[in-house]
Amino acid sequence: MAVGSISMLGITGSGQSALNSDLIEKLREADKGVMLKPLENQLTKVYKKQDDSATLSTKVDAFRDAVAAFSSDSSYLKRSVTVSNDSVKVTALDAAALQNFSIKVNQLAQNSVAQLKGSFATENSSLNLASAGKFTITQNGQTVDIDVDASTTIADLREAINNASGGKFTASILNTGASDPYTLVIKSTDTGKNQELEFSFTDGGGNKLDNSDPSNPLIFDSIQDAKDAEFDYNGIAITRSTNTVKDLIGSLTIELNSANTTAANVAITRDQATLGDQMKGFVDSYNELMTFLNEITKYDTETGAAGSFQGDSRVNGLKSEINKILFGKLDNGKSLMDISRESMQLDGTKTAAFAFNLSDKGVLSFDQRTFEYALENDPLGIEALLRGTTNVTPSQMVGTQVTTIPASLNPGDIIINGVAIGAISFDSGKTVEENLLMAVEEINKQTANTGVAARLGANKDRIILGNESGMTFSVSGMHSSLL
Repeated sequence: MAVGSISMLGITGSGQSALNSDLIEKLREADKGVMLKPLENQLTKVYKKQDDSATLSTKVDAFRDAVAAFSSDSSYLKRSVTVSNDSVKVTALDAAALQNFSIKVNQLAQNSVAQLKGSFATENSSLNLASAGKFTITQNGQTVDIDVDASTTIADLREAINNASGGKFTASILNTGASDPYTLVIKSTDTGKNQELEFSFTDGGGNKLDNSDPSNPLIFDSIQDAKDAEFDYNGIAITRSTNTVKDLIGSLTIELNSANTTAANVAITRDQATLGDQMKGFVDSYNELMTFLNEITKYDTETGAAGSFQGDSRVNGLKSEINKILFGKLDNGKSLMDISRESMQLDGTKTAAFAFNLSDKGVLSFDQRTFEYALENDPLGIEALLRGTTNVTPSQMVGTQVTTIPASLNPGDIIINGVAIGAISFDSGKTVEENLLMAVEEINKQTANTGVAARLGANKDRIILGNESGMTFSVSGMHSSLL
């Protein structure tokens, strides 16, 4: 046996096995397995439980978010807008009044656009003025004066105009591609008839030359006249200085896109599809959560395999607690299962299709058509069932029938919640309905932050004030009889 190595330990003899190093290693591994294997198994269970706990937390959060749709006002107050043609676009805020109306766009609002007469070889070309003078731009009664002289270029004039305009109009130089391609264009920033740009020039001798005078060295040709938008709302002529109208009907923004000989029919309805999708999302998250709870709490009597939370009373009780809250009977004896739609069978009997149905295996299903049908026919009842509501009776004041309209309303003639309404000038050539609509528009514009809104009565001959929150409001003034 060589020194420094061990090839055999113990006693050897005929028929006896040698206790060599290989056998010792095997014994050591076997001993380690006996000691460590249970610990490894236990650690595996701990890690699995940690993973399952994280997954459970994620699924519970997802389910909680889905349930939140029941109690969110925005879910029930969302609105859907349909428009019969693309001449207008209408956007509705949540809780906008459900309604139908027509908009016929006769004319879009336009900017004022004017072009300097003449063309130039470069941006730095001189205006070729014979003498110094003053160039004046007038807009909506306001004037801007710009000093010019023989050295002024079109680039100089552009910069001077933009510096002096206060953002109300802008000048730019365009390259038309002609032999002398550069030209100066001025455009009003806003649309509307009162944004029209007018031009004049005062020479060194103090002579004021208007834009039509051929001796004026800075004549601007009108490329586009400033115009107000003109449209008919339910046949009533309306004008606005902009193509985006926010003050005609509360909670609605109307964007005028193009003139059209055909009126666009607009319908503001409940956004039932979105709420239905939220209900479907709730069902999906419920089923995912319940399937996972079954998996982590299961126990197989044949194999002895157990879920990571088997025997955990807190987790085991979660499923029954959720079902009790969601599907237990309310004080009125109803539950989610009561959202249904009855249908008549050929034999004369009635059967009910339920929006929500919980199978005997604990799987929740959802019939969106039944849900939307029930929501269409009893929206307040469905809302009350799903989230519970506090019944609020809106405060309302119905005005007397109006047969004659005063010439005008001055601020203070009608005061609503301390807000003096006015001034309003009525048109004797218009109908009572048209004049009352003018008053409604002005009231809604000025009381937007008070919670009070005005509308015309069904016969279009009186004004109705209301506060949806149920809070009372005050009306006074010498013409408060209009209300």
